[in-house]
Amino acid sequence: MLFNKMSLAATLLASAIGVGSLEGKAADVSIATATDITSLDPQFHNVGPNVEFHMNIFDSLVAQAPDQSLQPGLATSWKVTDDDPKVWEFHLRTGVRFQDGAPLTAEDVVYSFERARAIKNSPGGAVQFLSHVAKVEAKEPSVVTITTKDVYPLLPNDLSAVPIISHARGDLSKIDYTNIANVVGTGPYKLASYTPGERAVLKRNESYWGANPAWDTVTIRPISAPAARTAALLAGDVDLIAAVSSADLTRLRENQDLRVWDAQSSRLIYLAMDSSRELSPFVKGPKGEDIPNPLRDRRVREAISLSINRSAIVDRIMGGLAEPSGQIAAPFLFGAARDIAAPSQNVERARALLAEAGYPDGFSITLHTPNDRYPNDSAVAQAVAQMLVQASIKCQVEAMPSSVYFTRASKLEFSLMLLGNASVTGEASFPLKTIAGTFEKDGSRGGANRGRYSNASLDALLDRASSTVADTDRQKLLQEADHLAAEDVAVVPLYFQKYAWATRRGVEYQGRSDEYTIAESARPNE
Repeated sequence: MLFNKMSLAATLLASAIGVGSLEGKAADVSIATATDITSLDPQFHNVGPNVEFHMNIFDSLVAQAPDQSLQPGLATSWKVTDDDPKVWEFHLRTGVRFQDGAPLTAEDVVYSFERARAIKNSPGGAVQFLSHVAKVEAKEPSVVTITTKDVYPLLPNDLSAVPIISHARGDLSKIDYTNIANVVGTGPYKLASYTPGERAVLKRNESYWGANPAWDTVTIRPISAPAARTAALLAGDVDLIAAVSSADLTRLRENQDLRVWDAQSSRLIYLAMDSSRELSPFVKGPKGEDIPNPLRDRRVREAISLSINRSAIVDRIMGGLAEPSGQIAAPFLFGAARDIAAPSQNVERARALLAEAGYPDGFSITLHTPNDRYPNDSAVAQAVAQMLVQASIKCQVEAMPSSVYFTRASKLEFSLMLLGNASVTGEASFPLKTIAGTFEKDGSRGGANRGRYSNASLDALLDRASSTVADTDRQKLLQEADHLAAEDVAVVPLYFQKYAWATRRGVEYQGRSDEYTIAESARPNE
């Protein structure tokens, strides 16, 4: 099955069209990503392109391996204290220095957490991973004590998503990250230059605390069009490309001078629906009239789900680089249900549900989608729209760049949205809580719930799971939550991605289930 536990060794496949090797330039690597970053601030916006970029420069207390299992980061160990299960001790790695030469101390950790809370107008920053933290103290120069608001066994998972910055950066709310001199971490590479929309240049951090970084210089170029990324690889303009298009897989695999690497992903591609407002901005009746929001009715949400032929999308659009899904949490994650089948298309049943809900003639709606964020995103949206039409839901698609799309989606401007979500923490509670949990302004739940779905029973399950120490009991609660979200159609799951990278000869890439493209996962291989 697709979702057996991911192997840490990425699958090596032979590849199409002759290209030279990296002879004579193994000290440098050029990487083409699919999307540019939106901020040089490592704590402002926790979205994939930003996270993977900042992982080159910053570290967190706890790190994640390519399969998203936890491993030591800036903290070598952590434990719950004997006296109080809400108090944790994190022991910092000694001898670590920031890229400006300042030593890492417990004060930097305290400062980092305080600064994450002080950020204004974040569309989803690091603060969401601190919602269970009540107090952070520098007990000793190399020991941090963290007190949680309640018993919370997932604290190390959450802290793996919080970059640590230097307290020498100054006032909490006034760090100017447009000045790259302030982009200072403890990671393997230092930011040398950044031109928005064009490139970022990283230099080896000679004082890095971990294994010696593989590259002298790393150049990261955002190239949004899949065909353009492939062309850049074939022309030798870049050495590694992310998000290989399914249309290009065959010729890349057949090329003896290129290699394709892939990994199972925890990223769910799904439809979010405006299920809270009485009137929704892009919903109209059969004659174009205003109608009460049908997406609030579970039967309508199920009808949308049953209208979709997931297998056809996976086979014909994704080229097999995906697995149809009927659930939010990827089955290989801890806490995910493993017995929820992807719904089969049933147009007749979808029409019957619409009629039962009071929409025998259907309604019209606009599906909004990014056109440069996920592999084949706009093509998938077009296919979904055509399938909805078969069930009497007149659907048109409006696609736009992700830089515009996510800003508007976060302002709740849409009715039906194509979105993606991966488990940042490497377990099931994150996607369940983030996209199906009731939205809370403090970031504790619903950080990416742009349809404002709300279910008190689901919230209660997730809350119980987050405070349950025993792994077996917590797993059962999360599996129950996964089932409940599927039964109530909190969102319409489409598929879990399988992510692919391609490299020129001389570079190998260790695929990651979080889909991140980072310099440390690329190694010279002559």
